[in-house]
Amino acid sequence: MSDSIKTKLLLWILGPLVATMVILTGVSLKIASSIIEEKTSDEMNAQLEYQQSNVYGEINEIKTKAEDLSRDTGLHYKKLTPADLEQSIIGMADSSEMVLGSGFWFEPNAYLPDQRYFGPYAMKDGGKIVVTYEYSNDSYDYFSQEYYTMCKGVKNAQLTAPYFDDTSGLVMSSCAAPIYDNGNFVGVVTVDLKLDTLQDFISSIHIGEAGTATLVTADAMYVASADEEKVKESATISGTPIGDKA
Repeated sequence: MSDSIKTKLLLWILGPLVATMVILTGVSLKIASSIIEEKTSDEMNAQLEYQQSNVYGEINEIKTKAEDLSRDTGLHYKKLTPADLEQSIIGMADSSEMVLGSGFWFEPNAYLPDQRYFGPYAMKDGGKIVVTYEYSNDSYDYFSQEYYTMCKGVKNAQLTAPYFDDTSGLVMSSCAAPIYDNGNFVGVVTVDLKLDTLQDFISSIHIGEAGTATLVTADAMYVASADEEKVKESATISGTPIGDKA
């Protein structure tokens, strides 16, 4: 067999093989890319679930503490002095890094017979905790705030929807627990929480060269995003949150 015939025969055999290998290589690359993307997605979801678990676990602990405080207050508030109540919310404000402040909000004349508003609020101020009564007035009218109204007729602590606080620049939520005296609603204890742990985590995620991650609620409200403006626009609360006077 001549060399030219051998060459033609070899090309005839190798041509399809080379083409097949190129196709298979392309398929392999696509499969590998898909596996990498799936693995990256799984790792991100696992990290997010871990962060959520930590945050929600701490929130549940705070809710339990708020319910314990509201229950004890309902039993003993008539015997407690304003200083006693202040110490209780100072302790609550100091109970967790997540907590920004805590307050008591009593029904009209429920704690002091001659006082319509009685709402001491303990908040972190730098390295210390201070108590203020600046929200105990008609201007703020805590009776109309969501954290107060949503506690009427319920037994357990409630959480407001996340809202963006312009003063602190943080996404927050308020935990509120009703105070009852022999079945009669007499007020609310609140604990304000910062949700920056999730925000920081979501903002740190980068997908590819320009992709980012976003965390939304079931009703499509932004809770955390690399685009902070979306959170500001979405994370709102009806009424006026503590810290922002009307």
